[in-house]
Amino acid sequence: DLFPEELAWDQSAGLPDHLQLSQRGDSMILAWRGGRADRYDLTIENDGKVAERVELVDPGRELAHLDVMLGGETLLACDETGAIGLWFKAKPVGATTSDGGRLQRARLLEGHGSPVTATGSSGRSRVIAVGYADGLIKIFQATTGLLMAEAPGEGDGPQLEVAIGPKEDL
Repeated sequence: DLFPEELAWDQSAGLPDHLQLSQRGDSMILAWRGGRADRYDLTIENDGKVAERVELVDPGRELAHLDVMLGGETLLACDETGAIGLWFKAKPVGATTSDGGRLQRARLLEGHGSPVTATGSSGRSRVIAVGYADGLIKIFQATTGLLMAEAPGEGDGPQLEVAIGPKEDL
């Protein structure tokens, strides 16, 4: 049975608002608007148990958007202020999780007051495009946090989809 009863989440938290499956299919994250995230270890030997529980956004903030960069190793956790936490699974010495990994926030990109509504990443490098509820689009280099470009989107309203083309163009 691939999804045993142990995979069930804490019902008192309500239904999760976000679900992300790792590219290799060995872990899954269920996350709630309040920022709590449960990472499940889906390997056969660990039978879908909760590996760890983390808070993806700073206290008092809400998780507005959750995505994974192409390559599947970096999680983008965006709050209602537009701040973006870049998370990855590390294997620190002494980790007590079932798979020996721990989610760690590597970088925090500051927001400008508008929630993130869409993200897209490059297949060639660590560049991400970010769309916001106020219509703004920003391009970041994820490793350094450098803001590479910023422009208003077309039309009124939130950016519902952003993408980076194969030649790293929008």
